[in-house]
Amino acid sequence: MRARLIMLTALVATLGPNTGASAHGGAYRGPADFVRPDCREPNDPVPPRDRRGTTRPESGAAPTGPTGPTGHGRARDGPEPLPSLPLYDPSELHRSRWSRFLDYRDWTFWWNVNKDAIVLDRRRFPVGEDRSGTVVRVLGRDVRTSTDGTLSSASMNGIIVPALRELADDETLDFEIRAAAILGLAKIGDDTQIAMLLRLAQSGAGDDGAAHRTVRESATLALGILGNDTPEVRNALLGLLADDSRRSDFVRQFAAVALGLLAQGKALDDHTIEVFLDVLARVEPTLDTKPAVLLAIGMRGDVGTVPVLLHMLEHGRTPAADSVALSDIETSFVVDALGRIGLPRSAGSEGEGDDVVAVLIKTLSPGKLRRAAIPIPRSAVPALGRILPRCQEPLQREVLHKLMRVQRDDPRAFVRSLALVALGRAAADAGTATKIRKQIGRILRARLAPGERNNEARPFAALALALSTGERDADEANVCGPLRKVFESIGVEDPRQRSALAVAQGIAKDRRAVPGLLDVLRDPDADPGLRGYAALGLAMIGAPSAQSAVRQAMGELNAPSLRIQATLAAGLLDGDELVTDLIAVLCDEESPAYASGSAALALGHRRDECAVAPLVEIARDVETRHDRLTRAFAVVALGRIAERRNVPALARVLRDLNYRTLGRLPALAELITIL
Repeated sequence: MRARLIMLTALVATLGPNTGASAHGGAYRGPADFVRPDCREPNDPVPPRDRRGTTRPESGAAPTGPTGPTGHGRARDGPEPLPSLPLYDPSELHRSRWSRFLDYRDWTFWWNVNKDAIVLDRRRFPVGEDRSGTVVRVLGRDVRTSTDGTLSSASMNGIIVPALRELADDETLDFEIRAAAILGLAKIGDDTQIAMLLRLAQSGAGDDGAAHRTVRESATLALGILGNDTPEVRNALLGLLADDSRRSDFVRQFAAVALGLLAQGKALDDHTIEVFLDVLARVEPTLDTKPAVLLAIGMRGDVGTVPVLLHMLEHGRTPAADSVALSDIETSFVVDALGRIGLPRSAGSEGEGDDVVAVLIKTLSPGKLRRAAIPIPRSAVPALGRILPRCQEPLQREVLHKLMRVQRDDPRAFVRSLALVALGRAAADAGTATKIRKQIGRILRARLAPGERNNEARPFAALALALSTGERDADEANVCGPLRKVFESIGVEDPRQRSALAVAQGIAKDRRAVPGLLDVLRDPDADPGLRGYAALGLAMIGAPSAQSAVRQAMGELNAPSLRIQATLAAGLLDGDELVTDLIAVLCDEESPAYASGSAALALGHRRDECAVAPLVEIARDVETRHDRLTRAFAVVALGRIAERRNVPALARVLRDLNYRTLGRLPALAELITIL
């Protein structure tokens, strides 16, 4: 079961070739140990021979073998996993001209980690009052669609919440189903579950009747997602973080992240800072605890922590007298925290040592900063992009010029690509000066220009240019027109770049791009991956004319990647017929698990009234007509339907995360599997 879920959730999420699964409630988005031989670095973990997932021993050591559905691998306190399966079908890759690009530098890896906040923004699908809707017939049953795509409060509070509570309380359930229910209740904001969450999080593997490790970890993270910042919850999480005897699960690391989620934007209290600094100062038995703490500090956005972060960055350790040295990866998370806080200069500081921008720029200048090791620039580039809009215009210009030089001259392709994304993010921010924004637009359009020299940069330049519009309407002359022109000019021999441009046109919501994207989607000879991204681009645009082609693509049984992307597109487009198709796939007991799972997640995004009853029925499935995998997806979908946020709870954590470090950080690699 565990190995099946990691393969099938990879397909369901269509997040790239090295995707995996999680019973925590999501799918793996980025690379952990898949690094091509020609771009490996000395400290990269050794990849499995068959490039399957990675498992984590019960001891908490680094990954060593095939994974299961949670990304944890085999656990002593859980059921025996089934034999592992490859994450992708080699025959499918052999048929695709895209296969030579499967490495962490590809645009799809960045997209997989960052796409939730872009694709899954559900402001079109709010929770509303009860609607009469339209009754449609699906697989012998009557289901009711919403009149305007909203979920009624009666369905959420009267059906979904009780069902998830029932599943979360059932200690006899498989761990992946129970964990997904726990996280679903947290996303909804059900604070009646706090006592249960505390009990599960504080239990240990050796306790009588202890829950599976995945359930313990999910309960810990759920306390943060719930956002109920009481002394009881806060002290419980701090106690879990401080307990370094817990090495058989990710509870400590998830407790740190939960503290970051608990009250984002709220200053840290003295006790929390004391516990955080104590962890950062001492020798830790696992590699991923300190990065988790630094990620939490960044998420909280407490400007009062900037001086100590700067001290750690320049001196390689905390201010404590007996502090141990930070590793390069840990230092890269110090940089990430400074970027997330976004303060150009420490409050009230006078000297250059307190100038955040100056110190970050030094990390991008070889030899200028003692700890300017390989992982650090990967965090410094997005950090500068976050901080740029908070600067005065002269300093914005200085940061812009540094990012331009990095994009042009840095020897690492990954860092150059991140610089383009950082520029696009900065241009989207209202705090960026108009002159700077226009200059960024010119830079990004130049990287789109035809020619072999620019091919490597083009996918990221296209995505960055689309992102640069932010909440503003896309500019035909400076954004939509250039993207459309390059998309039309690239031949069929490069589906990878055309796919990035298809997604970029979707982000920009360019309605003039619809005919070209439709032509690609309808072309049976086109690359399946390209056709899938064309469907996604059309759905992000919201093109009604794409409904028929998307429905047809959902039925192409010999192209799983296309079928799954089309299913996601169906979840983004309006139309009762699409909803009917999704429910039919979900309820069809003969559907492959990747198809029924993708249909469940698409319905979860829509918040459509008619999806609730079928999802609840499958989640409970007292007659066991559906396997555990399909049930787990149905539970995840119910949590997504009723989630109170417009975007998934962890989207802020994932945005521009330095995912290249995660091969050595099992807990954080697991974290990004959770929707």
